[in-house]
Amino acid sequence: MDGLGSLAALEGEWRLDREIRHTDGSRQHVTGTARFHWQDLYLVQDEEGVLTGLPGGAEVKATRRYLWQAENGMANILFDDRRPFHAIPLGAEAPCATHLCAPDTYRVSYAFDLPAAWQALWSVDGPRKSYVMTSRYRRPMAGAA
Repeated sequence: MDGLGSLAALEGEWRLDREIRHTDGSRQHVTGTARFHWQDLYLVQDEEGVLTGLPGGAEVKATRRYLWQAENGMANILFDDRRPFHAIPLGAEAPCATHLCAPDTYRVSYAFDLPAAWQALWSVDGPRKSYVMTSRYRRPMAGAA
């Protein structure tokens, strides 16, 4: 697998499959799409999907937005209000990062198999949070509905 050499490799539409596994054994899933498009100096990541696995079988709409910016050999990932989230080195084979949001710690490792797929594996620990979240991104197949 190659690292992310350029943010342009993420541009376009991806199918999103996210699994959230809590240490108590419960699980949720998000299925949907992620779209990456340029806006000024940022590659905007817009996700939209449906979250399932909630108590009572409820389903809710799930959305996220992040901004990616390449600078000095790094991919800086920002929250949509431009606050820093984490950064990874461009071109690294298996980039990892940590985000501290006291009292919680978020650790991520990326695996890029571009141009077809990539994933982000998050481990989240804190006094009220303990889960592993795997987000898999795959290009839609040509001609698929």
